[in-house]
Amino acid sequence: MLATRRKIYEENRNDIHCKMTKILHILGLLFLIALYFVAPVNMDNLFMQGIIVLSFFLLFLFFFKKEKNVNLKGMYMKHSTLIIIGYIIVHFQVYIDYILNNIDSSNFRLWVNHTIVVKSMVLSSIGLVSFCLGYLLHKDNVYGRNHKEEIVKEKIYSVRLLTYIAAVLLVLYFYYANPQYLAGYYGIESLGIGAGYIAMFFRVIIIAILIQNNRNIIIERKNVTNIIVYLKLQGWAFNIIIAIYLLSVILSGDRNPIYEISIAYFSGYLFVSKVRIKLSSFITLLILGVIVLSILGEARTLDRKDSLSIRLKTSLKSESYYSYNSIIPQTRELASSIRALHATVDYVPEKHSFLYGRFQLQQLLSVIPFISIFYSSIFDDISFKYGGSANFITWIDQGEHIYSGEGSSVIADFYFDFGLLGVIIGMLCFGYLMRSAELSMYNKKLPTLFANAFFVWYLNVSIYISRSSFCTELKFVFWLYLILIFNNYIINRKINYHV
Repeated sequence: MLATRRKIYEENRNDIHCKMTKILHILGLLFLIALYFVAPVNMDNLFMQGIIVLSFFLLFLFFFKKEKNVNLKGMYMKHSTLIIIGYIIVHFQVYIDYILNNIDSSNFRLWVNHTIVVKSMVLSSIGLVSFCLGYLLHKDNVYGRNHKEEIVKEKIYSVRLLTYIAAVLLVLYFYYANPQYLAGYYGIESLGIGAGYIAMFFRVIIIAILIQNNRNIIIERKNVTNIIVYLKLQGWAFNIIIAIYLLSVILSGDRNPIYEISIAYFSGYLFVSKVRIKLSSFITLLILGVIVLSILGEARTLDRKDSLSIRLKTSLKSESYYSYNSIIPQTRELASSIRALHATVDYVPEKHSFLYGRFQLQQLLSVIPFISIFYSSIFDDISFKYGGSANFITWIDQGEHIYSGEGSSVIADFYFDFGLLGVIIGMLCFGYLMRSAELSMYNKKLPTLFANAFFVWYLNVSIYISRSSFCTELKFVFWLYLILIFNNYIINRKINYHV
């Protein structure tokens, strides 16, 4: 009886705590919306400090809220955590550096226009709070249960054919890839259009294989005691294919595929084992990941005539990369993506009207292969600048003579279509769906194929999605889902599990 009363008391206290957290986020959001309309046109240091304090106070409440879902308690490797880390880097690091005098106001390449910097900062804060609020507003029924549900019975599906396809794609990738690119000239030489599409499809195929492998492991109730056992269960042929591809990526100087595939492997291990990583271990892994990617980033800037081993040794000894005047020098490249938001707010709606949903619609339509050939019948203007938010920002900066892509920002992408309202609604939905993704990943029941594809893909791109757009990634989720459907229900039959 005493234990029951204590449990009820604890649940009621958690409910009150969660409600207060939601209320404070709503009030914070309303206050930030008011500030958006009165933001100073100069780079007011004190005003910017106030925005930082308010944003991080609400973020503190978000991270230290009482987690009601027993499946997510103690889980640090999840969508919301990684997305917010990436978001803070992209949408706040530069502002913090400015406040700390690490960056001055003369860098117009970064600021674009002084009059819109504070407004853009408030918009970034509104986006962050909206994401957190959307996450908090998600309701799930798992509360205080023992989670001994039986796994939904499902057939074991082979991934042998998909593995063969991945091997063929890997061969085609090396055949069509620019040798100079593979020799370490990433950023200088192009991979090649054909090789780029092959590499993209290759990554989708291997993620599909990982998803089905992990579902098979769960269905067969394999005892995954550690990550070595997990790697063995993926199959030696599959692991070798991945190793060869990642070696080529390292040699080229690229880094994104390393991050994406590493996250896919590790998140798959957490999915099948439900291991709870300690906070200290999570922080250690995060720091190691940043250091490794930073070393690779430094190595790719060195003389390409030297071997990879020499460049890696040189980058380890180099002090220039870490002496950059910033709170986190290793993420300065990612943080500079805030320029995309500045360019957007400076241009829209003063020099160009809002797009009223065009970019979001195009991104959703891109799920359908070759749909772009029908754009001329749907849209009046199908020139380069209307290809998406990244194209539009590139056009703003470079005009009709394009020489390189400028990239985008998740806030800029929502802002293009509906301004402030687009940012609020878009980020609310983003946060809500990421909560759904986390529940799918750590629920004891096997999720649906689509939910599985959704949570895996968005976790893979979680750090970098802040410099991209939410809807763009949906097409890869649908491709993953269709590949799994095709593999499982058209070309497959029930067999014993092994690659």
